Amino acid sequence: MDKMLACVPNDQELAAWLGKKGSVNGVTFYNRKVGDANLTVITPTNAESRFSDLANVISIADLVIISTRNLDRMLGESMIGAELIGKPTVFTDDNDISQFLLGSPIKEPDIMNREKLLEFLSSQEYDVGKEGTRILIDKAFPVKGVGTVLLGIVKGGTVRVHDQLFLSDGTQFTVRSIQVQDEDMELAAKGARVGLAVKGVDDKSIDKGEVASESRVIRARELAAKIRLSRLVKGIEMEGMHCTLVKGFSAVECTLSNDGESHRIELSKPIPFEKGESFLLVRNASPRIFGGGEILGGE
Repeated sequence: MDKMLACVPNDQELAAWLGKKGSVNGVTFYNRKVGDANLTVITPTNAESRFSDLANVISIADLVIISTRNLDRMLGESMIGAELIGKPTVFTDDNDISQFLLGSPIKEPDIMNREKLLEFLSSQEYDVGKEGTRILIDKAFPVKGVGTVLLGIVKGGTVRVHDQLFLSDGTQFTVRSIQVQDEDMELAAKGARVGLAVKGVDDKSIDKGEVASESRVIRARELAAKIRLSRLVKGIEMEGMHCTLVKGFSAVECTLSNDGESHRIELSKPIPFEKGESFLLVRNASPRIFGGGEILGGE
């Protein structure tokens, strides 16, 4: 059983303390063995140069760990993102954050030192249940003698050797082998950082943000959505607004418009989506994470 996937959006040093550095692709992965299980922690590689990566890790993770070591705008942005997308959040005990919590719905924050945090993460496990297999893919590349390899995170169910899965363009492929933390596995469960050697797909056809699943997740270039704004944003006009939609490993430029009680989001390129999936909205002004919501449908 794999441990709950966590992110540290604003402190790469803390993420490095929690695990051994793995792959880097805008998001840096840190891995740790906890008994027979695997703990994965993700953090933006350089949020100062590519801010959307900070929103990406919050979108992907199931638990947000916010470092209070630096009382700066990245701490504030991390809190806004976690609040908008409704993710469970814990804080480190480095500094008093009472001023940051003014007006926040968080009344009794979970505050932990590093040792307690690691103990807490080690105790959190997924209940896989009967959830369908879904893998968020961030990288694909060829390996001589192996074929196409996909790197990703199992976000739903389990993936097994010989499974047949679909990409969002309808391509079906077979899982030939699985690696988790450089170990060959017959099965990887929800929360695992996986490398999949696959048959039936060309690595050049796969973009960062692709989704592999047991039943096809379709693409859309226009989404219907419910959008909520940060409590720190006042008087914003969303009609015709240009910003970036972030979900999973995707970060796509978009234009917002009103559509009765909901909104339309026109994307610069099609992306895989599922009804009910959460997202964040990023702009150039402060706070950069200004909105979020749920996808109602797409076309």
